[in-house]
Amino acid sequence: MPPLSGAVQWLNSPPLTSESLRGKVVLVDFWTYSCINCLRTLPYVKAWAEKYRDQGLVVIGVHSPEFAFERDISNVTKEAKKLGVTYPIAIDNNFSIWQAFNNQYWPAHYFIDANGHVRYMHFGEGNYAESERVIQELLRQAGAKNVNDTESSSLTNETSPSLAPSFSVPSRSACTIRSSNSLPLSSNAL
Repeated sequence: MPPLSGAVQWLNSPPLTSESLRGKVVLVDFWTYSCINCLRTLPYVKAWAEKYRDQGLVVIGVHSPEFAFERDISNVTKEAKKLGVTYPIAIDNNFSIWQAFNNQYWPAHYFIDANGHVRYMHFGEGNYAESERVIQELLRQAGAKNVNDTESSSLTNETSPSLAPSFSVPSRSACTIRSSNSLPLSSNAL
């Protein structure tokens, strides 16, 4: 997992490190509070954080500002509270974490296995059911028991009217995650 050491501040948590997260499945969500695409993915990310926390999932929001007013930590704190974001948030005003992940998008989701390897990435909105299946499979591989293997995420368009009506939850299909033994080491792996 790329380092998280570039955060200028952490909200909702003391500073987290790649080393302290070993043994956990991690979802890193690059977002910014005024990005409409980020706001549309937020209900899913929050639901996954809540649903899978006790099974070993750690969600980290990496707030990387798009505009100058988003660099103000008091603005981020206020908006995160208003949005109900309770999981750890790394304030990445200098884009250090962004660069460590070679990220280029808002929102961007990086799914990291218990060994610290980035195993799946998703950029933008959509593919929520597939993303949730990745979380479930990574948790099972990490030894979690009774991982809920449901058809879809905790949310659907029908239960989340705030989501754009053009979104659809994909039908259940096979989710293939390469074994960490076959995962080539790269700049995104320890």
